[in-house]
Amino acid sequence: MAASLTQSAQDIIDALGGGNTDPGGHPKAQFTSISLQPEGRVRMQFAGDSGALYLIEASTNLVDWELIGVASSTTNGQFQFDDKEAGRFAQRFYRLRGL
Repeated sequence: MAASLTQSAQDIIDALGGGNTDPGGHPKAQFTSISLQPEGRVRMQFAGDSGALYLIEASTNLVDWELIGVASSTTNGQFQFDDKEAGRFAQRFYRLRGL
């Protein structure tokens, strides 16, 4: 179900955004995997521009966003981030910001 919701959200983003950059002109990234890890961590993997830096933001209400970290590049154009605090929240939403 999570994969289906993630794909639906990505389809909406693609339909509204168009092109390879976000509204601010920064490179777009696309989630490729989101999984629950031991101890309540959430692991996010995504593909993006290998020369870009990606900030991860989280929200519990889709209105108030908080910077929670910077994604690590794992291979050419592939990134990963683990939210170690995810288990503290009943629900948490994520977004990427390319720099």
